[in-house]
Amino acid sequence: MSTATTDRANYETYTYYDLVTTTLPPISLYACQNETLSSSDEIENRINIVVPYLVILGIIGNGLSILTFSQRKLRTLSCGCYLLLLAISDTIALLIISRPYFFKQFGVEHHLNSSILCGLHLFLTKLFDELTPWLLVFVACNRLVLSRYPRNHHCCQTSNSALWSTFFLLIIIILLNVHLLFGIGVGYSQFQPCKAVCGPLTKSPIYLFFYKNVSPIIDFLFSLIIPFCIVFIANIFILSNVRRAKR
Repeated sequence: MSTATTDRANYETYTYYDLVTTTLPPISLYACQNETLSSSDEIENRINIVVPYLVILGIIGNGLSILTFSQRKLRTLSCGCYLLLLAISDTIALLIISRPYFFKQFGVEHHLNSSILCGLHLFLTKLFDELTPWLLVFVACNRLVLSRYPRNHHCCQTSNSALWSTFFLLIIIILLNVHLLFGIGVGYSQFQPCKAVCGPLTKSPIYLFFYKNVSPIIDFLFSLIIPFCIVFIANIFILSNVRRAKR
């Protein structure tokens, strides 16, 4: 079950807030306590009714995949190892992204209680959101190599090659998103002074420009456009190799 759409909506919510303060004055605090739910909040609450069902179905499906690909005959192969890591990554992503929703049902928004949790939540969300499509890229490229050279590239068929490539991929994703652990915090926007949000707390124009203009482009390319193009092209060559092998 893909989490890119959900994460992108959350990311856009965080991105376009300019936080002007980290605390509320007493007058604003009193006004916020008496504020009623807006129409957009009511619509959001109704839409979120389906969230638990999607999460449960996703966890069940990924759990079955984990049970399947954790078998010794499958996990020792590179493709089976990639699919096992993919199921684990997608399960963790589902739990991380849906966790604020479930906590909100009990009146607790834990990721907005401190700047550390806020930055960590956004960092982990983007980490696993970008890891999932690139694991699919690795699966496609692995199948492409094996369809072209089925007997001469046994090194690409081992689980060690899958684990090492995933390890280096994690390092790259962490380096791309490590700024979220230090530049993101909890604050109040001048447009929505009654709602605590995650956003950049620094006043540095360089970081604000990077966060609002450069980072979304990198995220869009790295988590969607580039993986899609690679998988699409790889599948075309795989079909070509299979047809040539049949002839």
